[in-house]
Amino acid sequence: MNHSLRTAIIGMGVISHYYVAAFEQVEECDLVAVCDLDPAKLDAHRAAGRRCTADYRELLAAPGIDAVVVNLPNSLHAQVCREALEAGKHLCCEKPLTLDLQEASALQSLAMQRRLTLLTAFHRRYNHHVIEAKLRDAFKDAVSITAHYDERIED
Repeated sequence: MNHSLRTAIIGMGVISHYYVAAFEQVEECDLVAVCDLDPAKLDAHRAAGRRCTADYRELLAAPGIDAVVVNLPNSLHAQVCREALEAGKHLCCEKPLTLDLQEASALQSLAMQRRLTLLTAFHRRYNHHVIEAKLRDAFKDAVSITAHYDERIED
């Protein structure tokens, strides 16, 4: 790759600050734009020189953006993800990808046709307790596992 992947975040809710922090640590990706309906959530990004807008379609139309992270309410995922893929953007969508299996399959097909990356983020996969248990082979003989997980995502 001869340049950083120029990325935008659509939806600056609770999870977005984790993405922002991650972009600051990865040289191969550059956070160049953000989108949210709340202007106050854009102020820090505007000060950092990022493109800011309340209209996600403006970001999808921008030629200087290679990929988007969709971090919106679940009910909006299918529509915005479809539009992002149709705009030729690589895509990371917060879980769930869609609320409907057929919509998810349609997005997968569209991404494959357009030769675009499509992935869904699921942060619990990287929880240190899960990783430690996997490394210790704690579940190697288990037939079924039930777990209870409490989380304050704001923390």
